[in-house]
Amino acid sequence: MFTTHTPVAAATTCSPPNLVQKVMTPFRDKIGLTHAELLELGRLHPEDATSPLSMTVLAIRLSDRYNAVSALHGRVARGMWRNIWPEAHEEDVPIRAITNGVHTPTWVSREIAGLFDRYLGPRWREEPPTSEMWNRVDDIPDAELWRVHERPAPAAGRLRAASPAGAGRASRRTPRLLTEMDEALRSRRAHDRLRAPLRRVQARPPRARGRGAHRHVLANRDRPVQIIFSGKAHPRDEAGKAIIRQIVQATRRLELRGRVAFLEDYGMGIARLLVGGVDVWLNNPRRPLEASARAA
Repeated sequence: MFTTHTPVAAATTCSPPNLVQKVMTPFRDKIGLTHAELLELGRLHPEDATSPLSMTVLAIRLSDRYNAVSALHGRVARGMWRNIWPEAHEEDVPIRAITNGVHTPTWVSREIAGLFDRYLGPRWREEPPTSEMWNRVDDIPDAELWRVHERPAPAAGRLRAASPAGAGRASRRTPRLLTEMDEALRSRRAHDRLRAPLRRVQARPPRARGRGAHRHVLANRDRPVQIIFSGKAHPRDEAGKAIIRQIVQATRRLELRGRVAFLEDYGMGIARLLVGGVDVWLNNPRRPLEASARAA
């Protein structure tokens, strides 16, 4: 069974025939294929002897079932790979859509999970789509919810543990950066020494849209906002890597110190800490370039 994912060319690994010959000969020999037969299986157009081997095409042709990860992605994927089934109409291409699921307890902090246990009962774990149950969140006292929510907020120590040492210069800077973020998070208010330079911020990356919506967002005296980025760009995604460089450069500006941070080496460990500690979590997929809604 094969799951296709990010529907952009940069996410599809293609290799020239000489590299395929060098790397995949043991695999080819094990399954009893010639070099030419293996290349044909991995070419979108098998008759084109000049085209490279696509790992996605090879995976599809060597699988019995194929799926995308959302309904929209299924339609996009059927259009992308319809040439593998040249006799089929696009709507008949056998790529199903299986919408991504979420294992709720993984992404809810222990503190919030305990609160849900008391006020919602075990059904929030067992039947998370039940809206009737989630309506009972309104019964949780505001003060208790906020008190529990604040407990995991100073997570710098856990994030330090999650960030591997020795992964380059950015990793060596991470403990100092996290200490500054932790200091600001603990206060829940901007420190006096931060307010003046923050008020002088002219260019604020990124900023909310709308007339005046971006003003004083990061420098707000009573409700300062912190923006924490984390993620990875595909090695060939030059635009994505450029965005990350801009964010990292912004974090080094004195007026944004403690307001904007980028955590490298993104993975489930860091993601779980971030989800459990933020106030607002956005999904911002760009149709049709994303397979499903990505948290950001």
